Amino acid sequence: MNNIIIKIEKSLTKLINWTEKNGWASYDPYDVRALPFFLFLTRKQNFLKKIFLSFFYIMPVTLRRIFKIEPSVSATGMGFLAQGYIELYKVTKNVQNLEKAKKNLNWLEKNRIKDYKDYCWSYPFDWQSVVLFPENTPIGYVTAECAKVFMEYYRLTKDKKYLDIVVSICNFINGNLNKKYHKNNVFSFSYTPLDNSEVVNINAIIASVFFEAGQLTKNEELINIAEKIMQFVLQEQLPNGGWYYFSFGYKSGSSIIDNYHTAMVLQSINKIIILENNPIKKATYKKAIIKGLKFYLDNFFTNNGIPKITPNKIYPINIASCAEAITLFSQINALRDEISTDLFKKMQKVNKKLICWTIDNMQDRNGAFIERKYGPIKIKLYSIRWGQGLMLRALALAYSFYQKNKN
Repeated sequence: MNNIIIKIEKSLTKLINWTEKNGWASYDPYDVRALPFFLFLTRKQNFLKKIFLSFFYIMPVTLRRIFKIEPSVSATGMGFLAQGYIELYKVTKNVQNLEKAKKNLNWLEKNRIKDYKDYCWSYPFDWQSVVLFPENTPIGYVTAECAKVFMEYYRLTKDKKYLDIVVSICNFINGNLNKKYHKNNVFSFSYTPLDNSEVVNINAIIASVFFEAGQLTKNEELINIAEKIMQFVLQEQLPNGGWYYFSFGYKSGSSIIDNYHTAMVLQSINKIIILENNPIKKATYKKAIIKGLKFYLDNFFTNNGIPKITPNKIYPINIASCAEAITLFSQINALRDEISTDLFKKMQKVNKKLICWTIDNMQDRNGAFIERKYGPIKIKLYSIRWGQGLMLRALALAYSFYQKNKN
């Protein structure tokens, strides 16, 4: 056990040193997708679009400079960094980590989208999804992820200012994202205020945020909303235990079952099970997570712990798959008495292999994590949002897990 702790410590030290040396601004895997040429190809031919993107994989930094894409600071990345520092503070009690997290949160406070009354955030570039979302279009995923870290900071400091921000975030989501209603008054939220898509993992994250916020503020309305959204998520679970990216009823855009979005759904259900006090509701969530975990473990990892992008495809190995899986398996410790011993042991066996493989194969000598890997080919794009922030949070959680389970 000590060997894995030492390995994580060394990796974290290298990662933090790189991040603090290079700053918060970075390129992003998706910043090229708002280029006019890319948008033109999106309307014309998918084949040419893939060729265009392949050049950015081969020369990720050089071509961004040619196309005059500037590094930017991402709200999501800042949230992930803050979460990582908070987790490190919990296990080390080093106040410097808490101070670093507060700097990230201060940035988030100052850089929310000012066009809305309540707190919300976007990506720092135009975002091409089911439609083109211009920069400063509030995004549910980004905003909900930011809410998580404000809640964690509030739990540690008891500073009500941060809880008030969380309530404001919930008000924004409930008042500005579009709702689609289903049977029994169950509903889902859209991706942004500009579309009507139903993305399963985003709704799962929003449900966990509303549930936790409702408990912290003793607001039953927030808990009721969370339960309705979570019913939508559970209804979307396939018989095999997985989830598509889009809902069954949403037709605009292809839908797959992939690694990191599945992990996000399971993380969110895990959070609600930890907080849920009603034994009947808790049993429903437990049934869903056990089914989902079995599917996830059986379909998304090789025998060596390498994360597959889909059940039938290994490459590209995405840093998000590594990070979200480590995050999930390191958080699941709170449920060890709720699931079978065999399932828990299997998760931790996979997690240990995954952590070692990720550090050995996805972390560069400089300390930063690469974006993706195709066999021996590495895409060396060092994104704070899509890499460093995710891995700081994941490794901090893993470090905490193994420190608590030394024996």
